[in-house]
Amino acid sequence: MLNVVLTVLVTSHSEEATIDVLMDQELERGFSTSPAYLHGSDVDSLTPEELVLGKQEAIRFDVVLPYEKLQPVLSALRAHLARSGARFWVTPAQEQGEFL
Repeated sequence: MLNVVLTVLVTSHSEEATIDVLMDQELERGFSTSPAYLHGSDVDSLTPEELVLGKQEAIRFDVVLPYEKLQPVLSALRAHLARSGARFWVTPAQEQGEFL
């Protein structure tokens, strides 16, 4: 079974909604969050401070899940994050496990 890593970047305004959506999914291993910063000219709705600093604060979500479960999770996220500026990408999980 091929596993993938779904990475989602959201602003703080969408953090709780993203947590709620992911908590409603049947994710075997859950997900992780970490602070992130968005850089670039296509970053939406920067405050004056963010314009000076050249970055926008964000929250990064990482979810490892079977490829077969990816589309239902993406559909749920799309329904709640449409037009929020959230971004995502999917990469293969070459290897995963627990250190025992």
